[in-house]
Amino acid sequence: MSAARLINAGFRLALNDGRLEVSPRQNLNDDLRGYIRLHLVTLKAELSAPPTPRFRVWRVLLSDGNACTAIRPAGAAHDDMLATVREQFGAERVIGIEPGTQSAVNP
Repeated sequence: MSAARLINAGFRLALNDGRLEVSPRQNLNDDLRGYIRLHLVTLKAELSAPPTPRFRVWRVLLSDGNACTAIRPAGAAHDDMLATVREQFGAERVIGIEPGTQSAVNP
């Protein structure tokens, strides 16, 4: 999550011909420059990885054989939504989740 730290701090990150670009550059201080140098390989790997699919609607499969629907309007990745529904319904009750049809969030 090296990239998340910089993005949450208000920076935009991009790879251009294998080079990491961070903007706005004028907002970088010595500590952040050191962080970038230390985590450069990880930052490049995170930026070159395909985006994690996010969905607005999830089908929640319950241990009693029933299912219900969970909705997150902004969308959620699988692991985030699974943690949320396990917290809300109880980890022992939730056996899995599936993305709802046509509920993908555009990147």
